[in-house]
Amino acid sequence: MKVSTKNILLFLWTLALLCFRPSIFGEKYNLLVCIVFLFLTFLVITTGNYLIRKNQFAVFALIALMAFYFLAQGFILKAPTAIVFNSCFLIVFVSISIAIVTSYNAVQIIKAFILIHVALSLSSIVTIFLYILFGLNPDGLISITDLNDLVGRPHLEYIYAFEGHTLYFPYSVNWASIGVAGHPIPRMLGIYREAGMAQIFFFTAYFMSYLVDFNRTRLIRTMLLLGGILTFSTSGLLSFFAGYILLNHFPQWKFRFSTRKFVIAFIAVPLILFVLIFAPDIGVLDKVASLSGGQRTQSFLHSVKLLSENPVFGTGYYKGFENMDSRGEEYVQFLGIIGVAYQIGFVGIILYFLPWIYAINYFHSKKTVFVLAPCLVTLFFSQPSYNDMIVWFLLLINFKETSQQQHTYFHPL
Repeated sequence: MKVSTKNILLFLWTLALLCFRPSIFGEKYNLLVCIVFLFLTFLVITTGNYLIRKNQFAVFALIALMAFYFLAQGFILKAPTAIVFNSCFLIVFVSISIAIVTSYNAVQIIKAFILIHVALSLSSIVTIFLYILFGLNPDGLISITDLNDLVGRPHLEYIYAFEGHTLYFPYSVNWASIGVAGHPIPRMLGIYREAGMAQIFFFTAYFMSYLVDFNRTRLIRTMLLLGGILTFSTSGLLSFFAGYILLNHFPQWKFRFSTRKFVIAFIAVPLILFVLIFAPDIGVLDKVASLSGGQRTQSFLHSVKLLSENPVFGTGYYKGFENMDSRGEEYVQFLGIIGVAYQIGFVGIILYFLPWIYAINYFHSKKTVFVLAPCLVTLFFSQPSYNDMIVWFLLLINFKETSQQQHTYFHPL
């Protein structure tokens, strides 16, 4: 990346954008992050002539329409006023900022996005290496600080290793772990607070590396892939393979026999499915049988039940999250667009997906749809994302134009 004042500003702007939710900073200091982001947006705009292009404005208009619906519906149905207003404000404000800045130089922003996650991946790799080097002893890791205050969790005496949010050396946020041969392996989240969302950013950065030119591309992709894997997210693995299959086989499917295709069809794919289904802790069967799986199932069933009672407009944007603070029979986690469908109703679901449909139609060639695949898979089943920047960032970048500018030839890793 050519170093200049403008590129440095774009890098800092991208970093500030990433610090919105679901980063650990955005959970408690979203207003501060917003002020910094606003200041950097102003500095970037003053360095050149920026004009939102017609298609970008159309996507922004659809996003703004969705936000207006959420705002009006939330107020009318008596959802938490401050939360609804803040969320809708962020959606509109962040989206217009992304549209303006990316219209000028999307390539440098994509490169900054990738390099930031390469650095986060390196940190995760170093932390895991040190953990292995110290004989899988959690006490051997260098704990910098407890981050539970940032994510609104109380300070408790944890029985098991890695139960809380902790910042480990050099810069690796951890929360929870998986079990391997009786040993807890920490889940590395970069700057994010939850593995299901963290993997989106790592894998999005991975697939973006096919759209811009870098030196040592294979090394960069390997590090980004490891960064995503070290989140140990089951949905993350599924979303990655969704994007990878589209990258390598869509839209021109070829069915002529070859040894490579035979190995993929009858050995590699069944082996991958076997691991995803039966792997301890992160496998589908263990997930379904676990507390997380039970909460996910409960989330979907609860949402479908309430949606059937209020199918058109739902019960209210952000209304119902108070149940997450309760325990016992009423405890429900709202996961994926399915899990929050009851809040926004079918009208909200349609408005939510209209920007996706438009962006795929106008901003993607048949070769670049794979960039959206990991995000879509995760958002549909795992995490709701009303005001997380990754959604609007992906929808407002003209990947078709970017890939043409870079003359990138698509090679698998």
